[in-house]
Amino acid sequence: MDLPVDGPDSVDRPPGGVWRRALALAVDLAVARGLLGLGDLSATAFGTHEAAGRAFALSFELVVPPAYFVLGHGTAGQTLGKWLAGVRVVGASGEPIGYARALGRLLVTIPSLALGIGVVVALVRRDRRALHDLLVDTRVVRAP
Repeated sequence: MDLPVDGPDSVDRPPGGVWRRALALAVDLAVARGLLGLGDLSATAFGTHEAAGRAFALSFELVVPPAYFVLGHGTAGQTLGKWLAGVRVVGASGEPIGYARALGRLLVTIPSLALGIGVVVALVRRDRRALHDLLVDTRVVRAP
């Protein structure tokens, strides 16, 4: 992944589009599922300490997959899925979003997509910003 070279010129980039975003999400969910599997596999190392293994697995599930999204979006504006799809998350003015806004975006993305509202909003808007993008003032644009 390239580190972002985004700035005001990102405002002029075309929107990422719904299909590119869907592809990115599919890849990212597969990565997150793989991370969860890794956590489950690691938990088995606790052997006879079943309670400790369950605690480790639960902690892993609560921290690692969300960290994948927050670190990816907050650092480079991209997760592996977004990188493969050729899109990047930026602020509405084209600036990098940082970790705090990346966390906020993740927290509002979950209900936005689960309820389907986020996709509908992205489909009807010319700039293809989903509900969660509007709530945290971000955009998904095509990467350079």
